[in-house]
Formats: sequence, C-alpha cells, structure tokens
Amino acid sequence: MYLFLKLNNVEKVISGIVVDNDCLPLVEGLVVAPTSASDRQSMAVNCIPWFKSLAIDAVYIDCLYRDCRWVPKMFTVQQTHETSVKEISQTGLGSGQSEAFFPISARPIFRHGGEMSDFDPIADELYERAEGILSSDSKKAMPEEELRTECAQLLHCCIFPIVEFSKTDVPVLQGCSQRIALRIQALEEEINEKEAELVVTEGLLSKRKSKILANEHLCDEAHVQACTPSFLHAMYDSLAADIQETYTQVELRQRKVQEERKRSNTGRVLEGLVRDRDESHEQLQKLLTIRETLRTFLDSTHSSSASSKKTRKISKEEKGSYAMLVKIYEEMKSIKCEVTRLCYRRLHCTAMKKAIDATVMKIERGKVESVCDFSEFSLNVGVAGGGGNWSGWMSMQDQVNEVMDKRDSVVYREHLKRCQFVLDIASSVLSEQVILEPEKGDVLEDRGDDCLDKASYTTKSEGVKSEKLPNCEGADLWRKTRNKAVQAALDHLVEVASTQMMNMARVIVLHLGLDADNVRYVRRAWVCYSPYFFRVTLSQLQQVYARLHSAHGAQMHAVVTSLALTDIVDERFFEDFFVRNLDWKRLKGDGKDGVAGQREAEEGLTPEESVEPLSSTTLVSDLRRCSVGELYALVDKDCLKLCKQMRELEHTEMLSGSLSSKSSSSSSSVSSPDVGDTDVRSESKGHDSDSSSSSSGDAEGRSEEAVLQQLKKRASALVFVTSKTQGRRSVTSLLAAVDGVIAPFNALMQQVVDSPDLLEKLRLLEQGVRFLAQQVELHCQDKGMDSLLPMSLFATVCLQRDVFISLFTQLQLLNDFRHHVVLPAVYDFGLTSAYTPYFFLSERKENLRKTESDT
Repeated sequence: MYLFLKLNNVEKVISGIVVDNDCLPLVEGLVVAPTSASDRQSMAVNCIPWFKSLAIDAVYIDCLYRDCRWVPKMFTVQQTHETSVKEISQTGLGSGQSEAFFPISARPIFRHGGEMSDFDPIADELYERAEGILSSDSKKAMPEEELRTECAQLLHCCIFPIVEFSKTDVPVLQGCSQRIALRIQALEEEINEKEAELVVTEGLLSKRKSKILANEHLCDEAHVQACTPSFLHAMYDSLAADIQETYTQVELRQRKVQEERKRSNTGRVLEGLVRDRDESHEQLQKLLTIRETLRTFLDSTHSSSASSKKTRKISKEEKGSYAMLVKIYEEMKSIKCEVTRLCYRRLHCTAMKKAIDATVMKIERGKVESVCDFSEFSLNVGVAGGGGNWSGWMSMQDQVNEVMDKRDSVVYREHLKRCQFVLDIASSVLSEQVILEPEKGDVLEDRGDDCLDKASYTTKSEGVKSEKLPNCEGADLWRKTRNKAVQAALDHLVEVASTQMMNMARVIVLHLGLDADNVRYVRRAWVCYSPYFFRVTLSQLQQVYARLHSAHGAQMHAVVTSLALTDIVDERFFEDFFVRNLDWKRLKGDGKDGVAGQREAEEGLTPEESVEPLSSTTLVSDLRRCSVGELYALVDKDCLKLCKQMRELEHTEMLSGSLSSKSSSSSSSVSSPDVGDTDVRSESKGHDSDSSSSSSGDAEGRSEEAVLQQLKKRASALVFVTSKTQGRRSVTSLLAAVDGVIAPFNALMQQVVDSPDLLEKLRLLEQGVRFLAQQVELHCQDKGMDSLLPMSLFATVCLQRDVFISLFTQLQLLNDFRHHVVLPAVYDFGLTSAYTPYFFLSERKENLRKTESDT
C-alpha cells in the first residue's frame, strides 16, 4: 500500500505499508507498531483495522483542497501499484490541480468532502497530521523512524477506521480472508510441532532433575555455593512447578485419608493412604528446603556472607549433569517462548480474519458503519514493562471518549456539574408559565422588508447561482416575532449552554496535555465533547422550545395540509414535476388520443353501456385542486370504479368463450343465444326478472350474428376500459415519484428529530437538502435551485404531523444556537434550506387567514 501526501508544491510518497506475520504495522518495510521492545506481541493499541492495508492500494491526501481519497486493491496487485505510481509521476504532484492529483479510480473517504471537515474531528485531525508530516519532512526536522511512526499513526487514527468498502470490494476482502486463513492453518501446524517438542524436552528435564535431587547434595550450602549461577537459576525456576505439583498431591492424599477415617476404617487401606501422604509431605519439605537454600545464594543480600563460607568441590560427573540440565532448561524456555509467540500470532490473525468476515457480512447486509475501529476484535494485552506515550496512536475523539468513559474522573464530574447548571436554568425557564405562553396571533407578525415573498423563489434564473436565499440577517425572522421576555429567556439559556460547552472543551484540552490557547485544539475538543453534553441537556432544551412553538407548528400543519398543490408550489414546478411524471404514453395508449379511443370504444353502445371517458385535462385539473392527502384518495377512488368495471368484463369474457364453443356444435347451439341474451339483459338497467324471462323465448329465434355483434360492442368497451386502467397507472407512476421523495425525506427528518446531538442534526439536515437536490436532478427538467425550493416546500408539507411539528420547534433551537457557533457554509445552507419552507408555509397560512377575514 502507498500513501501520497500533497500540500501546494510539497509532496511525499510513503510505500511498503502492510502488516507482518505478527499482524503488526509496517511502513516502508519496517515495524512501527506500538509495542514493547521486550515483548513484540504485546500491543498498546488495537491494530486490527490494519487489515485494510491488505485491501487498499493507495491513499491520497491533498491538504490544500482538504480532500482525501483511496484506491482499492484489485486482483492484480502488483499491476495496480505500478499504475498508481505512474499516474502520479506523469501528472505531477505539484501541479496545483486537485483532480489531477487523484487517479480516476480513487474514491472519496469523506462523503461530504473537505468543506465540512471543521465539524468532523477525524477529518480535521487528518489534514493537520498530514500537514505536520509534510512540513517536518521538507525541513528535515524529523528522523526517518519518527516520520514512519507519524505516517502509521495518521493511517491508524484517521484513515483505516473510516474507509468504507462496497460490494465491489467483497472479492478482494474474501481473498484477504482466505490468505489469512491459510496463514492460521500454517501457524496451527507449527504450534502442534512445537508443543510435541516441548513435551519431549520437559520429560528430559524432569528425568535429569530427579537424578540430581536424589543425591540430596543441594541441601548442603557448601555444595550449592560451588554451583554455577546458571545452574542455580535453572534449578530454582524449574522447582516452582515441582513444588506446586507436590503440594497438590499432598492435598489430594490428605483428603483421601480424611474420607477413609470417616468410614471408621483403621485397617491396612488407611495405613497405606497415610504412608503415601507422609511420603508426599516429606518430598514437599525437601523441595521447599532446596528452594530456600537456592534463594539464599541467589539473593544479592546474602552474597557477601555466602562467599565467606567454605565451599565443597564438585565432581566432573556432577558438573556435566548440571550443565546438561541447564542446556535442557534453556531449550525448554526457548520452545515455550516460541509457542507463546505463535499462539499470539494465531490470535491476532484470527481476530483480523474475524474483522474481515464481519466487514463482508455487513456489506452484504447493507449495514456498513461510517466509523468502525473494530474494537470488539481487539486483543490488546497492554505494554509489557509499562512506560511509553501511546497518545499519538489515538485520535482526539478516542482520547475524549476514554476520558468521558471514566465515571470517577475529575473531568467527568466537572462535565456533570456544568450540565446540571444548564438543566437548572432550563427548568427555571419552563417554570415561567406566563413567559412561555404561546403568543396570540400568527407566527409571523409585523414582518419587515427582509421577509420572503412568493417572488423570491419563483424568479426565473439560470443554474444554481441564481437562487435567492432568505434575505434575513442571521435568520432572525423567527426571533423578531417573539416578545422581549421570551427572547431574553431563550438567549440566556442558549448563551449559558454554549459557554459551558466551550469552557468544558478547554478543560478537556488541558487534561490531554495540549495547549488550551490553540483555537484548533479547543474547537476540535468542542466537537468531540458535544455529543456527551447534548446527551444530557438537549432533551430539556427541546422541551423549552416545544412549549413555545409546538402550538404554532400544529396550527400551521392543519392549514397547509389542506391546501391545493398549486397553492403550495408554483406553476412551473407543478408542470415540471407533477404533470411531467404522468405516463402520457399509457394515457394515450398505442399512440391514439384518449378521446378518440373513447369514441372508438363507445361506437355502437347505448348510453347506459358507455364508459365514463378519461380526459387528461380533467386529470391535470384534479391534480391542481387536490391536496396531498387527496392525491392518494383520488387514485383509490378511481381504482374502486375500475375494479367494478373489470368484474363485468371478466364475466363477458367467460360468456364469449362459452358461446364460441357452442356455436361450433350441431343444432343444440340454439340454446346459446339464450345465455348470451340473458347475460346482456341482466347487465342492462330497467330490466327486471319478468322481462328477462319473457324475452328468453324470443332470443331462441335470434340469429347468431346478432349475438356476435353484441359481444363486439363488449370487446370495444374492454378496449376503452383498458385505456382507463392505463390512465390509473399513469397516476400511479406519479405517486411512485412522489413516494420516492416523501418516504426517504420523512425518514431523514425523523432522524433529525430523534437525534440526541445538535451537530448530528445539522449533518442530517444537510443530507436532506442533498437528497432533495438529487430528486430535482432526477425528476425535473429545470435542475436549478428554482426547483429545489418548491421541492422542499412539497416535501415539508408531506411530513408526518409529529415530524412536521417537532422539526419546526427544533429548527428554532438550532437557529438560536447558530448565533453562538460558527457553522461551516454547507451546514448553514442546510439549516437555512430546512426552515425556509416554514417561512413560505406561514405566509400561505397568513394569506389564507386574511382572505377569510375579508370575506
């Protein structure tokens, strides 16, 4: 995998990014894992996300344009590497053109691009780290080893957790999983071989140790003093397992002796058990004595006194036996260490394979997470020996999460205290019943020249730039309608909440050891901390605004949902979206006009037998007059009428088949006209059962041609009703387009209402605006912003009642907070686009009220 960094004319290419056999990160072929030097398999952080280095070919970061993209690895891995490097070398990193820097196959890492990175702590930290690497590299102020570590930390904290794979990447991920599975299989075979070798080595050590202990020389201090330190260490360490085993044996035999005594048995069985227990106890005492003797000479505090004592010479045979024990012991230790390392490798590989399989499963189920650190697969065992600063391997969001998860920490207690302060003020505002009584009159009163009128969104323009957005300084239109007491209470509440959040962000920055005067750090900490703050306070804040604005929202919803479509949207959008989405091919049917088809179908039919004609003009006129709810009722009513006609036609088709079969037979076919004529008269109006009975005899003499003529008329009616059915389907095609807008938009706004985080609400509002813009591109010929505003109006009116009202009240809260938070332009536009429809709908409501009062 490659990493390409660029800032203006400064560029850097880092290669050799992958994981080794221990699943530890490599950069330029060298290990940069946060591990202890003494224990390589001990990890300080979770390295499972590094499996993505097996499926990613290259990552490109343009710090100037704040854009980051990645290229997936293909089946021909080496060829893909060569292509990536070739593209960069040809276009030139310092060209100054962002698009030329990225290959055609590159995918954006952030869905929103770089314009919202200020409110995305991971994106903001990514570009800051990348700029730091390029700056240090250009000044040669950073050693190569530290540079590789910085690159690894950049990938670990800001790239791998947020890279999202798609269904096209499943084969590559499955290939990675298969390769890791083969590696796991090879590790298991190697572990089994090492374990078998370990069993043999432990057996040899046990035999050699038993021979040495049988001589009882180790109980003599003079003999022990003459032994080499390596032998003393080997014997002392190996005795620990023997002592534990003998101690367990003594306990088991003592338990058997007690059980035998409870049976009042004093025979030979009890004597044998007691003898065995005593032997084990003597062996335990002997081992403990030897261990204490060895400890005396290994302890540095006794070295001076021990050296003054007289030593005893050791024979060559004993020296050889002791040297063999040391050799066997060192071999056993080496095998155990190797088995431990292989087991850790198998565990890490298994965890990495599970993470890959889980990713594939989520992709196939369509449940891909936007940010995933795979912590559920982590096998972190800490850093052996302690020490080291591993904060560089954690993003600020991770560090804030770690601080806030410690419920007994000073920072968390300060967080609770500040949140409670805001909640107390909100409760006091709620207790002021007089202040929070909804104002009489309409939502919008005494509007100035800065308010919006209908012309502000019906003005003809070319493209997006022609759109006339709300001309309200700071979006203060709603604020101006509140009385001074209400506005003062709300301003104080929001100001206190914003101040407490900012002060808490500085506390966190100081706790993390960063510079509290650095605006970038404080702002990022504010974004990371905001979900914790609003998780406690947002519900109460929303109650305050709901108490004030929900009644207005309910009144507005009751009025605007009964308005006709042309009262909600302008004429151009109505023609562009509603009329254009009717399926005119089905309305006309086979290229014939609907009226001509009607005449052709009704030819030869009596007025009672004629079918109600379908008129496209009537259909469009009905659409103009009907409300949103009536739009569906119109089709349902049409469907019921058609069902009744189709049942009659099905009966006629059955009659036609029966008559055809009987007319081809002999003289018995005379009875056929009776059936046909009976069926015809049974459907005619004004005929009772007596007339049908009397005419039955006359029908016997009717010619076969008369009956076939009647069936021909019925067939003509069938052709017309089919045309009628196509007309219903054309309206259904319109409803499909409407549902394609309403259902997803309602779901997005429901998420806005339910979200416990203020910043997440802003992100979702921006997603809603982008969704409506996509629908304009899909359904409207006029693809500019002039179609986006009426589309927003229509989608807002179609919201469910509770969503409509809750969204209205929460937009007031977001609007008041925007005075204390500098929003990115795209979030500000999303918020503006969300509350603009309510301005227009309020104007419609006000105009309707004035019209009713005048009449």
